[in-house]
Amino acid sequence: MYLEFCGGGAVDNIMKILEKPLTEPQIRFIAHEVICGLEFLHKNLIIHRDLKAGNILITLNYEIRLADFGVSARMASESQKRTTFIGTPYWMAPEVIACETFKDNPYDMSADVWSFGITLIEFAEMLPPFNDMNPTRVLMKITKGDPPTFSRPQAW
Repeated sequence: MYLEFCGGGAVDNIMKILEKPLTEPQIRFIAHEVICGLEFLHKNLIIHRDLKAGNILITLNYEIRLADFGVSARMASESQKRTTFIGTPYWMAPEVIACETFKDNPYDMSADVWSFGITLIEFAEMLPPFNDMNPTRVLMKITKGDPPTFSRPQAW
């Protein structure tokens, strides 16, 4: 798989350079493009498994590209499940984390939907939920706690 040069860089780096999160119109634009990309991947039976702002790139023409398919997985069918514990802790879906402990608890493409939700929070707040916690603690919190929300919901 090849990826064109994306001179705009990764979304997380853009937020760092600007020292502020994305605006609602920016989030809406990028989110729409990411959803289209995920739809394409999932129709072609591919799970990304590491969706986050750092793996969403922008071209110089403001086109959005998904990147870093190093841990993605190709499924044999829509009903196939995976049991590999892989991804970046703060964005990992509970079922991906649980498969490490319970091998009989596989996951499917919906794990990307969880990661996308966490990425939307990251767009709005510059960092993923629980970013101040140790990654190991985050894994426990994701599987045992309530789903994360905005730290400042009144801002949205």
